[in-house]
Amino acid sequence: MVADGSRLDYETATSHLVMVRATDETGQSLERHLSIQLDNLADSAAGNLTFSAANFSIREDGVPLVAVTVNRVGGVEGSVSATVQLTPGSATYPADYSLELLTVVFANGETSRTIAIPIANDALIEGDQTLTLTL
Repeated sequence: MVADGSRLDYETATSHLVMVRATDETGQSLERHLSIQLDNLADSAAGNLTFSAANFSIREDGVPLVAVTVNRVGGVEGSVSATVQLTPGSATYPADYSLELLTVVFANGETSRTIAIPIANDALIEGDQTLTLTL
């Protein structure tokens, strides 16, 4: 509920801009606008997607793919898809891997999917490298 007594209606709009005003004891005030965003509020029966592990490893030894498992937890109703964003750490695109975005799709009832991340096998001698995957 906001100061004027109105309610934010998330059934018809999942994004709201709210103005917040703070006033100190001297009467000076500061106003800021905050954006409130909710996604897939009605899709709780569809579940949430998570990676099966916090870290995955691969060696640059000629194996062209690393398999990453995405699990669907908390619900399996309906089909669900998500984009997996690959963000460079010390591993860089396209020198160390050859895709920046992957899509994972779950059919109704599916609880696990494996995606393949193409790894570039170069001739450079390198230490451990990192890359961040985000759903």
